[in-house]
Amino acid sequence: MLKFNNVSKDPKLDALAEGIGETAVDGLFERAKGKFELVERKDLDSDIQEIDRGDDAHFDRSTVALKGRLKGIDLAVQGGYQRSGNIVRATARFVRVETGEIVGVAKIDGHAPNILKLQDELAAKLEDRVVQIVDQERAKGAP
Repeated sequence: MLKFNNVSKDPKLDALAEGIGETAVDGLFERAKGKFELVERKDLDSDIQEIDRGDDAHFDRSTVALKGRLKGIDLAVQGGYQRSGNIVRATARFVRVETGEIVGVAKIDGHAPNILKLQDELAAKLEDRVVQIVDQERAKGAP
């Protein structure tokens, strides 16, 4: 689960950039047992920077794929969020690390007045979608 981007650049929502993923990972920890493994995002920072520079002439998708395989990563979740009035929308993409293929998406809306409640709402919905995507990938025979 990568850091989410604050698309609307609303400083009041900056905490969600880390918070959505952190809260979702906490919730996924128990649900993951026996189904899939979670990898610490901080271990991937240099790889994430390489992925983010994907339009750079020096970017090599095969290197990122190899690093992902070596670390046992099949899918990465990346996304962003933005605010309109009291509604915050988070979007997420579930990306196969080896190929860069987007295998699923999610769009989740929550109410902004209480940032911690919003973070919990978004994370819970994201957790459900992660489990659903993993199950779909496994049914297709993906690792």
